Amino acid sequence: MKYYKSSNCDIYLNDTSVENIFICEFMPSAEGDFVKVYLYGRLLAGIGKEATMKKFASQLGISESRVLAAFEYWEKNGLIRRVYTKDGGEDFDIEY
Repeated sequence: MKYYKSSNCDIYLNDTSVENIFICEFMPSAEGDFVKVYLYGRLLAGIGKEATMKKFASQLGISESRVLAAFEYWEKNGLIRRVYTKDGGEDFDIEY
């Protein structure tokens, strides 16, 4: 799974930009794990890093099914888009 944006610099020295509309309109009604998934995905997109669903879930300390539910939630709310990578398969990339 890929997360898009740009730039390749040290992950800890970079910053992750989040629009104020996310903080004011979307974050208050989202579950905490869903916010974690959105922000971590934005971080990965910002540095152009790839991660499997398993690694993504492990890094956040939540289940893969919970990560998938978060992606479904954010896609439903129009903040991300899943881009399927194989014909009819379950593999997808995330576009912010």
